[in-house]
Amino acid sequence: MNDTDKYRSLPKIELHLHLEGTAAARTVRRLYERSGRLAPEWTNTPEASGFTDFGAFVRRYYSVCEAITKESDFEDFVQDVVDYVKAENLLHCELSWTPFYYLQKGMNFFKIMERMARKIEDAGLSDTIFFIIDTQRDHGREVAKNVFEKVFQVLDLNVCGIGLTGEELSVPSADFEYFFKKAAQEFGLGCTAHAGEFGPPTEIRTCVETLGVSRIGHGIRAVEDAALMDFLFSKNVHLEICPTSNVKLFRVKNYERHPVGIFKKRGLSFSINSDDPAIFGSSISGEYEVVEKHLHFTKADFQKLLLDAAAAAFVSVERRAALKARILQEFAA
Repeated sequence: MNDTDKYRSLPKIELHLHLEGTAAARTVRRLYERSGRLAPEWTNTPEASGFTDFGAFVRRYYSVCEAITKESDFEDFVQDVVDYVKAENLLHCELSWTPFYYLQKGMNFFKIMERMARKIEDAGLSDTIFFIIDTQRDHGREVAKNVFEKVFQVLDLNVCGIGLTGEELSVPSADFEYFFKKAAQEFGLGCTAHAGEFGPPTEIRTCVETLGVSRIGHGIRAVEDAALMDFLFSKNVHLEICPTSNVKLFRVKNYERHPVGIFKKRGLSFSINSDDPAIFGSSISGEYEVVEKHLHFTKADFQKLLLDAAAAAFVSVERRAALKARILQEFAA
């Protein structure tokens, strides 16, 4: 048994996973061909998962999005998520996706959500896979209003939270305050925001203080500001850490220099996640192997990060308690 297999058998929690980033190359190719189009060349060599720059990654990501031409195509993508959750032995998974790209092509948000939720239910994973619906900063406030008004109507379809993604300094995060406060206060949804990945450390604090998020996607540039790390610790803000994504998108030089090692020493709350596993050629089990090998994570470290993930999950108190109990049971064995 190699280390990846060892961690594959460990029950885990994934809080930062993108729908399109989990779609297998064969699925993308099938959808292109099914609609009578030539599939991107990369679908023939998916193992070549390196990128020369961030622009190359963005082009790959949008070529995945382009595979979808109608609402039913989302079932194919969700099937890959189902397969991933089962293969990686995930106790709990929060799946993010950004609807606007598809809505502007005339697709119906409600039909998409119904199809995906039904696919998850048919797989017996309705108590495992939940949705976080994102809007991009650079799409602006009106798009966020359009998207989130729809989201608030489908909370019965396993929606657990909303998120903010996109270019960190394109539009002030404060522009989205109304929607995040409404989501949390009126509908009890969890709130997260990508920040401190490409943008400055100040963007992390802004998202916590202005939007009221309890989690930050990536947040790796917090390492540049000791006072900010103290602030995150005092507020128990959870960081969704994605090591391979950060290395392959040149946010850190290598795994050994990833700031999660410093976050661990400072006692911050964080989880280890895979972000876009099909695009980066990774998996959450592989991420666990990486931090063990390069950052010397121990069994106790994995127990803590999984307990932190359970505490930060966007689910009921009872559900969080059940996840915590399952993790403690696993590590006591």
